[in-house]
Amino acid sequence: MVAAVARAESDFNPKAKSRAGAMGLMQLMPGTARGLGVKDPWNVNQNALGGAKYLSQMLKKYNGNVQLALAAYNAGPGNVDKAISRAKSRSWSLVSKYLPKETQNYVPKVLKYYG
Repeated sequence: MVAAVARAESDFNPKAKSRAGAMGLMQLMPGTARGLGVKDPWNVNQNALGGAKYLSQMLKKYNGNVQLALAAYNAGPGNVDKAISRAKSRSWSLVSKYLPKETQNYVPKVLKYYG
């Protein structure tokens, strides 16, 4: 799953930087990287381990729901929690309608790479 996220996030480019400021292979935001203990987000090993740890945290937070965890990886858990509240459900088909188009496209993309 981590490799599928790396492919979707950076196309395996460890020097990738998004317009929003996400960095490296797993496209970690600076604050997220710090919170995960990543001292150098440009270091491929640290970035990959940080991304794997973050994905693991999201899977735990969403009780193994891969679609919600991937959505949280992409859009942030706060946005996913708001979408769950608005949808009054944890069903991806309902929750996804309240998330950005980028995230709606991201989740199936990662799952395709993973599958």
